[in-house]
Amino acid sequence: MDFEISDNGTLIRYSGAGGDVVIPEGVKFIERGVVFDNETKIKSLTLPKSLIGRKFESYWGNGFIYNAQDNSVSNCFANTELKEEDATQDNLYSYLYVPWLPNLKKYIVHPENPVYESVDGVLYSKCRRFVIDIPYVYRKELTLPEEFEKVLEAYEASGKWVNKVRYMGASLSTEQLDELGRLPGDEMHLFAPKLTHCELCKLDETWDRSKDRIISIMPELSLSEELVDSLGLGLLLGYCYNHQIYNEEVAQQYIGMLLRNEVELYKADEENSSDAVQVFYKEEWAKKRLPKIDRTSNKGAAHYLLEVVLRGSVQDLQQLLDESLKPLTELLWHDKEAEEYDRNPIQTVDYAIALAIRYGGVEKLRLLLDAEAKLQREPKTLSTNLADNSYNYWVTAENLANRNQYQYQSAFVIASNYEVRNMTPLDEDERLKCLELLCDREALIIEDNNDCNMICILALLCSELKIASYLQSHGTNLQRFMQEEKEYLKYVNFNELLYSELFTNLQGVVHLIEWVASDGKAFSIPPSYIPVIIQEGPNEFAKIFDLLDVKAKDLVELFEQAILSSCHSAVNTIINSKQIKSKQTLSKLIDVATEHNAHEATAMLLERQQGSQSKAKTKKTSRKSSLSL
Repeated sequence: MDFEISDNGTLIRYSGAGGDVVIPEGVKFIERGVVFDNETKIKSLTLPKSLIGRKFESYWGNGFIYNAQDNSVSNCFANTELKEEDATQDNLYSYLYVPWLPNLKKYIVHPENPVYESVDGVLYSKCRRFVIDIPYVYRKELTLPEEFEKVLEAYEASGKWVNKVRYMGASLSTEQLDELGRLPGDEMHLFAPKLTHCELCKLDETWDRSKDRIISIMPELSLSEELVDSLGLGLLLGYCYNHQIYNEEVAQQYIGMLLRNEVELYKADEENSSDAVQVFYKEEWAKKRLPKIDRTSNKGAAHYLLEVVLRGSVQDLQQLLDESLKPLTELLWHDKEAEEYDRNPIQTVDYAIALAIRYGGVEKLRLLLDAEAKLQREPKTLSTNLADNSYNYWVTAENLANRNQYQYQSAFVIASNYEVRNMTPLDEDERLKCLELLCDREALIIEDNNDCNMICILALLCSELKIASYLQSHGTNLQRFMQEEKEYLKYVNFNELLYSELFTNLQGVVHLIEWVASDGKAFSIPPSYIPVIIQEGPNEFAKIFDLLDVKAKDLVELFEQAILSSCHSAVNTIINSKQIKSKQTLSKLIDVATEHNAHEATAMLLERQQGSQSKAKTKKTSRKSSLSL
């Protein structure tokens, strides 16, 4: 026989072939442990009318009273430890021990079973308050009724997860949130179409630990900052996935919160955010209109100020500043995470100034500086934290790869090209006006220091020669900076920045090299970068090669690489360059060209060698003539 059943109705073992398994009538209990043979082949499990579960043990934390006389169940509880005196009641049983059946698709329950019920293959308590078990192979949306209260802890420990849940109630309690927190794996979508009230979750409990993996779609639920902080940003993400079903009033609340949490939800590494999130933000940005944001809180007012700098008119900004200057002093990134990573908070006015310089324009900048003067801040120069986080570099920075390290410190997302919201920055002339205004107001003092010299370097890398010239004429000194501040350049990963720019802004690298080497001192560059320049821009290589500091050994290796890669223009540039400074180096180049049968290069080098010898002989003859005279 397939079933081994004890005298008291306990299923001790199933030894059948699997498939659709029907437990015989009369079975009351299922033994805990390995009961089912061929467990991987069982597809469905049918529970009989007689099944109760298992004998009660208090540490299982669930149970009920079963009355055999009328076949009824009462006093149901789950995930709760009974008091000692209550745990000794007669007829106290626990729910079914959840068996390990990795290919189970559904439960089926006899309709007259008083303890259990199956809905869409999921095993519930008869009262529908408790989810007893969900099959491993369950791909449907789990629908939870309004009566739902608990998910058995045994299910949570089983390592089975749900991707989609539909909750049909109008409210969720703190306790229900924690029970839902047992369900998600990598990601779970929670759809609650009727929900109008939701309590806050408990810190460090199951929902709080799982909320980063839960996307909540709750189209009737009004928002508050406190609710978003408690339930997680997945509450806002839900709007992006299905915004069409949200009513207009609630939708505006979600849009405002989504914009306020833009950094966390739409990151520079865009592959980490879903298509729905990216679409929402890009569509919202494209509207180029001021969003409806709750400005009653300082945080909301500060956020709205930044939106006005980016999207509003000069008149909008003037009107806002006339109403109140308080939003200017709100601290950005002043939270536990900022403290954990030792990130200094920045006043909104500082960041607003940076946005105005990059995107808003000189008239908006003028209004902000006028308002800042009324605050009487000391010092009145831009915050040093701006320099630490590269914000004053916004005068010039464009497509600079090293800026990705600052993506989490922006009030707005920096997308893949490191521009806020993929915006096009102001042209160089307008930003130069902003720079001039900053200097006139002494908000930025240009000196021969690390910050100002780095701004000048970034300007050159962006081919913004007008800004670079202005900086150079007002106090920067790149020649000294590059020669004497090598430790600082190492600290800011200058070589890594330079390398990335070889691929994205090679012309800017050329400008930088020409600028620094204008006093006759060679520009130092890692030898491994030079082949990249040859590959990315042979003409640019020819323009700057003589300005580089190249050692003889590296020159020979570079020449050989150029020959092997058949880069004839680079070979010609090297042969005709001033980098060949000795007879020994010239001889080694001839040997390399000869070894690789580069006949044309060999001929050119021999001609150069003969020319050098002729010059040397002429010079020697001239010296003798001078002596005889």
